[in-house]
Amino acid sequence: MTVVVPTYRRRDAVVRLLRALIEELRKEGVGEGVDLLVMVDGSRDGTLEAVEALESPVSLRAVFHENAGRAATRNRGLEVAQGEIVWFVDDDMVPTDGLLERHRRFHASPEVRFMMGPCLHPPDGAEITGPIREYAERWFGALAEAGEVTKAFDFSVANTSGPRSLWIDVGGFDERLSGWGGEDYEIGLRIIDRGVPVVFDPEAIAWHHQLRTVREFCADRYEQGRNFVRIARLHPDSVEEMIPEMRSGRALRLLHRLSGGQPRRYAAGAKALTLGAEAEARIARDRGGRLLDLAQMASQIAGVAELDPDGSLVERYFAGNN
Repeated sequence: MTVVVPTYRRRDAVVRLLRALIEELRKEGVGEGVDLLVMVDGSRDGTLEAVEALESPVSLRAVFHENAGRAATRNRGLEVAQGEIVWFVDDDMVPTDGLLERHRRFHASPEVRFMMGPCLHPPDGAEITGPIREYAERWFGALAEAGEVTKAFDFSVANTSGPRSLWIDVGGFDERLSGWGGEDYEIGLRIIDRGVPVVFDPEAIAWHHQLRTVREFCADRYEQGRNFVRIARLHPDSVEEMIPEMRSGRALRLLHRLSGGQPRRYAAGAKALTLGAEAEARIARDRGGRLLDLAQMASQIAGVAELDPDGSLVERYFAGNN
């Protein structure tokens, strides 16, 4: 198995992850047949040198390429990987004890499939607002009950493993997608459409040290909206899943009316709600979250509106109000 860690300007985070993996790999029998591969996506913050300075009981390689984005970096990791199994793990994760072996044991079965584990915020030590933590817990809690991933929207490669040949056979990651929230969903569409099982293991936990502010969270949602439009163009049949026709609340309906279909006005409204959510988070860190819910949805709508000239996709957020 090759553990592939794509990274961009997160030197300290990737070193923290690698040290945790190395500690597990030092245990008797764990490191056999495992190598570590760090794909440095144009970072000139000392990441390459910091990785090369680590002492590892297994092969640890750091491969640098000019900045090309998430999809291209993961594809290049697949090209370079030597293992039959490739486990993608994001650089801001810290594995729980035994996580690496859990992924390996899963693929000891002759059945060809993917395994995805939850990326939960650690119970202490992570500065993250309560609503963002709760969002992840709801998402992974629902997947834990289901035991499998059946919707591309729920597919993530932050803590997911599968046969290298299968990653490649489904076509790898689409490098036409940029920004946050795109390449995971798009490859998930192709995986699920082909009927390849994606098993969700709720015990395969990676702690997500995601020091993401409210503003960064909403910026990600904006990028997600833009990628929704790109994916809709690539896979028209995916629109119903990505943007199901829904009934929006009063605040979003007001934003919709005031925008007049103008992307800049959607963006301005999303920015105002984001500022309000930041204030809410400062006042009640672990309570509330109403404004964050509005801000993240408004940000997603604004992202869709930017690349949706006829407004047909934006209208789906309000179809239930007609």
